[in-house]
Amino acid sequence: MADIQIASIDLAQGLKVKNLVVPKMMAEVVLSNAPKEIKEAFDKDKLIGQKLQSAAFEALDEAKKTFQKAAIATDELFEKKPPKDEKEAEDRVKTLNVICRQIAEAQGGKATKAVEAEWAVYTKKNKDLTKFRALFAARLGLSVISVAVSVAHTVMTFGASSVLAIVGIAKTVVSVSADIYNQVRDISKAEKDIIETDIVLAKVWEDKATNAKIVGRELAAALGVPFVKSISGLQKLLTEYNAKIAIMDKKTEDLWKQSKNLMDVIDKTSKESNPQLQKAIKPLGSKVDELLSKISDLNKESSSYDAFHTAYMARYDTYRSFEGKALGRAAKATEVGVMLPGIISTAKTIVDLASALA
Repeated sequence: MADIQIASIDLAQGLKVKNLVVPKMMAEVVLSNAPKEIKEAFDKDKLIGQKLQSAAFEALDEAKKTFQKAAIATDELFEKKPPKDEKEAEDRVKTLNVICRQIAEAQGGKATKAVEAEWAVYTKKNKDLTKFRALFAARLGLSVISVAVSVAHTVMTFGASSVLAIVGIAKTVVSVSADIYNQVRDISKAEKDIIETDIVLAKVWEDKATNAKIVGRELAAALGVPFVKSISGLQKLLTEYNAKIAIMDKKTEDLWKQSKNLMDVIDKTSKESNPQLQKAIKPLGSKVDELLSKISDLNKESSSYDAFHTAYMARYDTYRSFEGKALGRAAKATEVGVMLPGIISTAKTIVDLASALA
């Protein structure tokens, strides 16, 4: 039995607010361990599949309307009744986060029941019906909803929208930087596993293959079953490593995009007719320039990941050929990770500078 995504929706799509930074908030209805009849309904594009999707979408759309109503009310309150201090501002956002979770859970339950009802009508008495459960997966970036420190002062001094946008994006930059840091640590561990596996394979290969005048199956037999199985293990490690590199590249691209977006907002804000704001925004722009430069350096250095993968793929191909060929050069573990602390530090400084505008 497989999991099937029935419907998904961005709860924040079309939401217009001034004082809140609201990220894309995808919510979806997933049928977990769906029976083969339901899978077939979607694989073969049967009409019942459309009915199940329609039932789920109606519930998700209701969740979207309810959330946006709550978000707009919270946003308007910042202007009608500015918070007395930072704590009150953060408390309001925390309340919105709780409300959002409650909405997701409540509408998720409705979506589940709606899909089950449609399926029950279609199948009438189906013994497999009791075996499937619809799971509402509310994948919401709630932690990204944020307001500036001392929002009341920000609203009165500069106007909320520009400064809040800067702080919100800056916090996202820090979050993505941390994600990249964790990804690099994961890649470093993968490199260690590849190197250790290769050391074992190389020892066996060079001891037996160098002196043997055999190739193919006879060489494979001479090297032994553990060796042959270990080759497959090395292939799996290299495949996973390549996937981790791809994730790293996407996260770095996202960090670059967010940082450029931040610079655009800073440039726009610096042109506002407020001398105090223009003076405060200047060091922030310099720090974002520095961050963009560091991201560019990281992108250049990350090519060493590809070189590492290429080197060990060549060794894997040699092992797999069973031709007794000499191994190529091994690659050392990369050291791209040493650049990440500097990026994270710069990103955090940007948040501090942005928050200080309030």
